[in-house]
Formats: sequence, structure tokens, C-alpha cells
Amino acid sequence: MGLVELAAAFKFLSNVDLVWHWGVVTRPVVLGSWIALAAITVVVLRFKPVSLVPAAIGVWLALGLAGKTRLGELEAFLPPAATPELAWRLNDLPGALAAAQHDGKPVFIDFTGYTCTNCRWMEANIFSRPEVETALGRYELARLFTDGDGPAYEAQQAYQESHYNTVALPLYALVAPDGHTIATFAGLTRDPAAFVAFLRQTQ
Repeated sequence: MGLVELAAAFKFLSNVDLVWHWGVVTRPVVLGSWIALAAITVVVLRFKPVSLVPAAIGVWLALGLAGKTRLGELEAFLPPAATPELAWRLNDLPGALAAAQHDGKPVFIDFTGYTCTNCRWMEANIFSRPEVETALGRYELARLFTDGDGPAYEAQQAYQESHYNTVALPLYALVAPDGHTIATFAGLTRDPAAFVAFLRQTQ
């Protein structure tokens, strides 16, 4: 149980790292620590048959560390993986709206949080799907964090609350180039088709 608590501690340290932008307790660091703890568990169990479970977990985590596989439900508890396929404007809604007006494209706003597990799950398991990436490619993409420390984050949370009557995360909004909201999608979904249908409302 002590090793499990250590694993949880790395998860919460990664949340602090994200909020304060240290760049120290990163995704590879968290996964590497969990792999090391899995290996220690195997040794503590003295390589008995039951140790096959932590050994298998360690191998699975190693595949995620190498970038060869997504880790499904566990992604919600990890720092986000890089998504070079999508060009996000981070905490810059005015820039996204200006680009949208220039290019005649709608804006997709992702109201998210550094410590939001449902947000991480959506990013890893829904946004990464090819059909969703294709649909998102039609938008200017704005990712607004609302749980950081400072007035900019407070302003983004206030914007979300004043325009959409909620501060719950995640919240997704489709916005026309002139700034009016076309549609919103609240919370986590495990149905990629439902999310794609939402994204296609601007067609």
C-alpha cells in the first residue's frame, strides 16, 4: 500500500507541476516512477506468481512511456501527451477569434483545467481519434485553462461562467467568427460519433 501511495503522490505532484509550469514532474517522469515502483513491487513479492501482475503493469506502462500505445483509462491521471497534429492557441481566445475572422473559420473552444482528469481523458481517447482530428481541423482551436494561478485564468473562468452559466470542466463550445456561440458540449463522452456529430454542426 505504501508503494501505491507513492504512485498517487507522483500523480498529485504532476498536477502541481502543471499549474505552476515547472516542467519537472512531466509525463515521462510520472510513468518512469510508476514503472520503477512496479519493479520494486516485483522484488518485494520475491518473484512469486502474484508478482506477475505488477510485472505486466510495468511492461504496459513502459509501452506508454515509449509512445507505442495509449494507456486508456489511465490517461486521465497522467500529464497530457503532446498532440502535434493539432495547433492549439493556448489561453488566447482573442487571437483565435481574430484568426477566425481573417480566415472565415469557426472557433472550437476547449475550456479545460490542469488538474481536470476528465479533460485529460477526452484529450487522450477522443481528440486523438482520426475522425475527431479531421473534424477539429476545420476550426481555429482555442484551449483555455480556468484553474491556473493568476488573473488570466480567473478571467477565462469568469468568461466561461458569464457566457455559458457553468464553470464545470470540460466544456466545449463552437463559436462563429463573429463571436456568437453555435453549440456547446459539456463533460466527458465515450461515444466518438456523438462528439463528431457535435463538431459537424458548423457544416
